[in-house]
Amino acid sequence: MDRILLVEHNLLFREGLALLLKWRTGLSSVFARSLAEAKGILDDENQNPACVIVDLDLPGRDGTELLKELNALPVLALIRSRNLERQAEAMGLGAEEVLLTGSVEKIAASVQRLVVAHLADAPHPARLLPYLCDVTRGRGPETLRAPPRLSEGEST
Repeated sequence: MDRILLVEHNLLFREGLALLLKWRTGLSSVFARSLAEAKGILDDENQNPACVIVDLDLPGRDGTELLKELNALPVLALIRSRNLERQAEAMGLGAEEVLLTGSVEKIAASVQRLVVAHLADAPHPARLLPYLCDVTRGRGPETLRAPPRLSEGEST
């Protein structure tokens, strides 16, 4: 679970984004250049990504096919154009966010937010510490979700 699955065919963009994500989240990336490679990685029991980034504009096949198979994983979809129909379709198929491919800082901030939110729902909240420490050092996005609310009777 300490990896990001990055489904992107463009080598330069993929490598640059993976480097930025490593710096921002501390998570390494596993790459897939096609839907077939991505499905192979997801079928491997040893690969349980913390987040999936899918380029919807993959050559030859539509990335939305993969969205249909991603259950309970935080997903960020990337598109080249501002086509609202495609954005709505991706959101309907489970993408938590849809961003333009070129905005790498927004992509990195969104991935960090999705990973923190996903880990907050995990049974071991201590796994959040490395990510929250980065945020307090000024490395994280300012748009992180608020911490979980305390239940009645709990105090800080």
